[in-house]
Amino acid sequence: MQVANSKTVAKATGWSLATQIIAKVIPPITNMILARIFAPSVFGIIATITLITSFAETFNESGFQKYLLKTIYEDENEFRKDSDVSFWSNLFISMLLWGIIALASTPLCNVLGNPGLEIPLIVSCVQLPLTSLSIIHITVLQKKYKFRKPFFVQLVCSLVSLAITLTLAFLNYGFWSIIIGNCAAYFLRAVILSINSDWRPHFYYSFKRFVKIFKFSIWILMEGMAVWLTSWFDSFIVGRSFDDHELGLYKNSQSVVNGLISVPQNAVTNVSIVSLSDSSNDQARFNSIFLIFQKVLAFAILPLAVGVFLYRDLAVKIVFGDGWEGASFVIGCWSLASAIRVLFVSINTPAFIAKGKPRIPLWFQLIDIAILIPMCLVFVTKGFDTFVLVRSIV
Repeated sequence: MQVANSKTVAKATGWSLATQIIAKVIPPITNMILARIFAPSVFGIIATITLITSFAETFNESGFQKYLLKTIYEDENEFRKDSDVSFWSNLFISMLLWGIIALASTPLCNVLGNPGLEIPLIVSCVQLPLTSLSIIHITVLQKKYKFRKPFFVQLVCSLVSLAITLTLAFLNYGFWSIIIGNCAAYFLRAVILSINSDWRPHFYYSFKRFVKIFKFSIWILMEGMAVWLTSWFDSFIVGRSFDDHELGLYKNSQSVVNGLISVPQNAVTNVSIVSLSDSSNDQARFNSIFLIFQKVLAFAILPLAVGVFLYRDLAVKIVFGDGWEGASFVIGCWSLASAIRVLFVSINTPAFIAKGKPRIPLWFQLIDIAILIPMCLVFVTKGFDTFVLVRSIV
């Protein structure tokens, strides 16, 4: 397999950054328009559905692609076989999860305090098998530092999703406009990559290979579940303790900040796992690459986070318009907290994965959860603003 030089890594990072800009900029533009059409309660409903779909997505992205990215293959045929096993495993897991969610949709909606959302939830979860049809294609391209094609695929899918969502929104389809627009993007991505990819899945499967991959991937899966709990437990508490209005304020404000921060973060992460893995046996080069990535992130994220904090009222006016009072406090607190977390915590995860030590990020997440859960349960009774401040500090 190819070991990249600095020029290749820089070029790949550029295309990865461009892909993330498309992926993360178009949704906020969509939200800017939708926030002037829908009340915050609509976004609260979407947050409830996303809570379930994002949890299922942690199983769908159960670390198979991370294994492919971090492993150094001397034989192309071995890489192809592992890719085939990962593809069919992802597809089976996603179909199984979709079926389980469909059967358990009523109790799930009742627990989350939104009975009657069974059909929207089931329809939204079609993204699980659709993602499994494209995720290994993207992984194979990333493994070979081919980030240009995912950029154009993301561009097309995002624009189609934007057009469908806004059209249905103006036709008064409510939260269905967001659900259908998202599903259309996942479907189109699966079709384009299946047709135009250099790699095709073969009818090959090996349980021996599955066990080998899963021994590594299980730690990625467990960390993903812990990340999900860290990301969504607070939203669950807000949804149970307040109404859809506060939940919409809270989660949509977080989504805006996360969307901005994740542009440089994901661009660096996608490339860093591959490039750090290539240098895992050369500690000096490994350290140098890691610090370069951290420095790039710092230059990108710190000014962004401070700027959002200082001009949070203006940001709310631009992004949401009127009727979103209270969102500026969430955006301000979350922007500073997210910047610190990304630069000193999240950035380490790709390094540990590249070193073949996926257990360490899991332990970090478990410590985070052990602090987060009791703090959320105690301070949710102190009012919405106090809860937001404490959650950000945690």
